[in-house]
Amino acid sequence: MIFDDEGIVVWDFISEDAPKKPEASESIGGASDPAAISSSGHFILIKDLVNAIHEDRETMIPPEEARTAVGLICTIYKSAKENTDVRF
Repeated sequence: MIFDDEGIVVWDFISEDAPKKPEASESIGGASDPAAISSSGHFILIKDLVNAIHEDRETMIPPEEARTAVGLICTIYKSAKENTDVRF
């Protein structure tokens, strides 16, 4: 994926089961107003983590998947900071 100030520029994935590209009119995050991003999703995940520990079970999202998401976010920040394309 490649983003610029206007939104998604490139939507290419290696995997054949990649998500569909959002329509231009769809709201896909807090790019226009980061302060408007809700924390409710994080609350649900933290609550699940606590419950998983108490119930001795796996979390809704495996740690490996969470690490991938954090890696993607870090890569996006790196790309913005260095004003260059980066690979993830």
